[in-house]
Amino acid sequence: MTSARRPSIAPARMTLAAASVLAVVLSLITFAAATAATPRTYYVSCHGDDSASGRSTSAAWRSLGKASAATLHAGDRLRLERGCSFTGPLRTGTNSAPWTGTASAPITIDAYGTGDLPRVRNAPADNIAVTGRYLVFSHLSTSSDPTSYDPDSRCLGSPRGLTYGWRLHPGSDHVTIKHSTASGLEFAVWIEAGSDHDRVIGNDFRNINVMDPNPASGSGAVAVAIQGDDNEVAWNHIEGSDSCSQLYVRDGAAVDIYGGQRNTIHHNTAVDNNAFVEIGRNLKTRRLGRDTAIAYNEVRSSLDIANFLVVRGAQDKYGPTLGTDVRHNSVYLSGAHSFAVQCNYGCTPGILVFRDNIVWAQDRVGNVQGAWSEARNIWFNPGKSLRYVAISSSSRFADPRFVDAAHGDLRLKASSPAIDKGGTPTSLPGGPRDLAKVAVPRGKAPDIGAWERP
Repeated sequence: MTSARRPSIAPARMTLAAASVLAVVLSLITFAAATAATPRTYYVSCHGDDSASGRSTSAAWRSLGKASAATLHAGDRLRLERGCSFTGPLRTGTNSAPWTGTASAPITIDAYGTGDLPRVRNAPADNIAVTGRYLVFSHLSTSSDPTSYDPDSRCLGSPRGLTYGWRLHPGSDHVTIKHSTASGLEFAVWIEAGSDHDRVIGNDFRNINVMDPNPASGSGAVAVAIQGDDNEVAWNHIEGSDSCSQLYVRDGAAVDIYGGQRNTIHHNTAVDNNAFVEIGRNLKTRRLGRDTAIAYNEVRSSLDIANFLVVRGAQDKYGPTLGTDVRHNSVYLSGAHSFAVQCNYGCTPGILVFRDNIVWAQDRVGNVQGAWSEARNIWFNPGKSLRYVAISSSSRFADPRFVDAAHGDLRLKASSPAIDKGGTPTSLPGGPRDLAKVAVPRGKAPDIGAWERP
């Protein structure tokens, strides 16, 4: 009879030893990962030193060049000292290693200390050159001095220079610019084709009034230029986007969309801009500017020449700008040659839906060549018999009875014909709200325009 063999315990002992080693290795890996994942903050001061660590206010770097060369990871923060002025550009990493955050841990570039917002200025072109993903810029200021002044008699003395505040390069996405200011530029924000899902929220852009240095261009003075897709421009104050133009007499816009698609422009206050929104085809990429939503904006201008909206039909070389949906905006243009709405060279309902808006224009409320989807609007231009637009039975030519339009108050008087005459509120991020962030409607139906009367 063969005796039973005693099972060996060696394998068990080896397994325990291996498990012990594995536990140590995993512990070290976990510790290293946790250490690497801990967000870090870097500081830049006009009183700093580039040879310092940058890791505290007392060891801040001095230049944006040093900051641009830093390697930032998700959750990290770069902070610029208030009261300081820095020569640009600020770059978000290198082309081979752009700063990349995540939705839950973006990389933040903002301010610290007390005093005026930190200024980034006078770069050769881009004051802030943006690559990478999930970046947040907050509480910054950007501007540039003109590179020259126009010598031509038509634009004599007008500032010229190819200057950008933020330039979002192709491949960047989910970039947020908020609570910041810009002035004295050709473009405050340029969102290039290939930069998508960006947000320009709650900023103050004034006097974006610089001409393109190329006289043949004739363009310039745009606060937010969009060539990318799925971007949002909201709750900003945009004022003074207007420049001389040797080709067009005047040029400029609060928002330009050339080739960008599915962009949303809502709850902005625009004052004294040559145009509020202009949409067209990007001739370089051949992409159409299309599917733009424009809602709950207040647009005021006392400039001699001003527009609210420019879109284009199929016969225009920059058209057709399909799917523009414009609702619940209040417009007051008091200039002698103001021209509120243009949809020329073959307008169709597929190009422009225009509903629940108030348009007051001293000269012409619009020029629509062709058909469009127009309903429940209030139009008014004092003393003019030619309106240049065909309106539906639900719209009317009437004084909207603003509270005090001459002093910038476009809220509605109790006697306004716009009260409770609007349609279903537009679906927007954060829900339907007017410019005072009041839920819509307050009465039996929404009010026409951007303001809901209490």
